Amino acid sequence: MRSAAVAFSLVLFGAGCGSVVVDQPAAGGGGAGGASASATTGSATTGGTGGQGPLCDRTTDRFDLGVQTWDGLSLGCGTGLAEPTGDFEYEGALTYDGEGQLTLDSCPPNVNCAPQLTTIRFSAPGLVPWLPSGIYAKVLIHVAQPMGCEHSLVVLNLPEWAGNPNPYEPERKLWLAAADGTLSVPAAAPYGVEKQPIDCVGLEGNHLLRFYRADDPTAGTDVPMGATASLPTADGSYWLVRNLRSFSTGAPDDYWDWAYWIAQPFPPD
Repeated sequence: MRSAAVAFSLVLFGAGCGSVVVDQPAAGGGGAGGASASATTGSATTGGTGGQGPLCDRTTDRFDLGVQTWDGLSLGCGTGLAEPTGDFEYEGALTYDGEGQLTLDSCPPNVNCAPQLTTIRFSAPGLVPWLPSGIYAKVLIHVAQPMGCEHSLVVLNLPEWAGNPNPYEPERKLWLAAADGTLSVPAAAPYGVEKQPIDCVGLEGNHLLRFYRADDPTAGTDVPMGATASLPTADGSYWLVRNLRSFSTGAPDDYWDWAYWIAQPFPPD
């Protein structure tokens, strides 16, 4: 997913940190710092500092979420006040239309009940997940509005549901995760995210996001804003991870400038 404007790849090195490969337009500046990721950028930036390099660009990308649950709730920040707020959990058979809408049927196949359909609309730059239709999944939704609004979505794989074995890859743990305004992760999630400050003259408050496996926090990757990287999983596959934005302006009421997504890549043909 590289635009035609990308002219070359700049390899940055930090002492003892490995390397990060960042696609940068030909007019870009020099580099500073380093990380243990292989990443490509793919979104516009709203600022940067001469001589600081692509790690110091600042993005304002968002993860948008809107949920209509089968039991009558409207979840997600959307526009205006977020009501209701809290943590919500649904299980069922999942289908994906390939264009940003998930449908979860919470009526088990061995139970005589009408379809219980929850629809989940989502979008974010670069987010094109792979979710085979018919998988059994647990969906975790978080919405809060202490001042600004924050929301998150986690789609976990279920080995079985209501006594029915998952028809597709029962050992897989995670299909999709994304958040806007928060780095808090549900306890059941198989991953973690934490911020890592970097030194950017003129843009104080910029951070990398470090993504890691919950079963092995040392297995992680540091991703700059606007970049996508791969994070190996314990079963030999990997997740795609993207840092949508990660900075703090220093204002006392600015706590929501964090956003990311994690997705399964499409399998090879």
